[in-house]
Amino acid sequence: MNKKIALAFFGICFSWTFSWYALKMQSASQVSIFLSLAYRFFIAALLCLVISKIMCYKMKIDKSNLKYILISGATNASLNFALGYEAAKYIPSGMVAAIMSLSIITNELFSAFCDKRKVSKRTIVSGLIGTVGLILFILPTIKLSEDPRLTMLGISYALCMPILVCFGFQSMKTCVKKTQIPLLVYISYSFIAGCIIAFIVALFQNHNVLWDFSPKYTISLGYLVVFASCIAYLSLYYLIDKIGSARANYSSLIYTIGAIWVSTYFEDYAWSIVNFVGFLMIIASIFNEFRKKV
Repeated sequence: MNKKIALAFFGICFSWTFSWYALKMQSASQVSIFLSLAYRFFIAALLCLVISKIMCYKMKIDKSNLKYILISGATNASLNFALGYEAAKYIPSGMVAAIMSLSIITNELFSAFCDKRKVSKRTIVSGLIGTVGLILFILPTIKLSEDPRLTMLGISYALCMPILVCFGFQSMKTCVKKTQIPLLVYISYSFIAGCIIAFIVALFQNHNVLWDFSPKYTISLGYLVVFASCIAYLSLYYLIDKIGSARANYSSLIYTIGAIWVSTYFEDYAWSIVNFVGFLMIIASIFNEFRKKV
């Protein structure tokens, strides 16, 4: 394997393996979730724009593309992560990551609907395997929970994430294909849109705490900005450009497993035969979905 490709693959896997736990650390802060998101994507957008400028990408965008950027910003760089923050308050971060990994399948289903094409049998099989696996994966957590209602609330938030992300993904796909805008530039502007939306919501929430000076908050925010946003997206962009989106998305298999390991180690996530089988089925469903494209 090419060293640059291997490095980019490692960049994604490392960044998103620990990002879910960092997200959980952020959710425990008294700072508004949306204000934390505004901080994160404002800094990430600046870094991505600087890199885009260094790489001499064309930065100008047509006004007709703003609607796509706003949709991506609202979903993939604001509301989607807000749901993730809320979910992480009630369930282990690794469970949020595992549920979110099913976005590979929901994206394919949504793309087929938007493109008015038939859903492949393999995608249907992957969806069924993933659904059964998800049920088995979450049942023990609900059963062992001290407050099943709060656990179900966290799971509900997490389940909305792979659905919501479809809108942002489809908008990005349509805009990039239509205008040939560099993906990194599109991501940068969607980060700005997400930042503005998050900041507006934070203003209406009227929280008194503007910043948490604890090391836990500052370090986790720094990690989410540098690794989970900039390095991860740059690595993903590079891999999509060099080896295609299907092979690049194999990284989700690794960082999902990694996120579960982190959750087990740091959050004492309890394993049983049932949720282990469910987790394996989720991984199998993702692998089955990729296999047709690689």
